[in-house]
Amino acid sequence: MATKRQIIEKQKPAYKRATKKGKTEILTALQVATDLSRDHLSRLLRDPCRGERKAVKPGRGRKRLYGAAHRELLTFLWGRRRSRLYGD
Repeated sequence: MATKRQIIEKQKPAYKRATKKGKTEILTALQVATDLSRDHLSRLLRDPCRGERKAVKPGRGRKRLYGAAHRELLTFLWGRRRSRLYGD
């Protein structure tokens, strides 16, 4: 069986050409076949870019604020605090 994405992609041209009644029928059939909501399906069929997965760039996010030396110091301090609290 085709994946949900393939089923939706096949219906996009027909959905764009269809009248309001035709779009209702297409949405109903897709809702039964894919188990997605009508609202979500209409967005996927209407928007050409929606539903495509974008490649994630490596190295996204914040740069590290602390280096290895800072990390070792914090680990040491947390260990001392833990020993004071729990009597280790």
